[in-house]
Amino acid sequence: MMTALDNQVNTLTKEAFKFFIHEDVIFLLDPAQIIIGPLEEKHIMNEENFYDFQRILRRMYFLEQEGEDIIIHENDSIAVKNMKI
Repeated sequence: MMTALDNQVNTLTKEAFKFFIHEDVIFLLDPAQIIIGPLEEKHIMNEENFYDFQRILRRMYFLEQEGEDIIIHENDSIAVKNMKI
């Protein structure tokens, strides 16, 4: 049974995904997956491809890989600049 706190966490997590990827998401518990965008498009994130998702996000927001200097570009959005500092 979901509690009010569970619903709040679910909503906040969906909003966070929407902020980063500009798509709605659906969380599936069994199997543990996240459906990104419309269900019929079958954009599925799971444990196997999560690293790919992280890599894509880093590229989208110009975040450098671990061990590299973080470069703040003049044309970075305010949100991206805040993530980098």
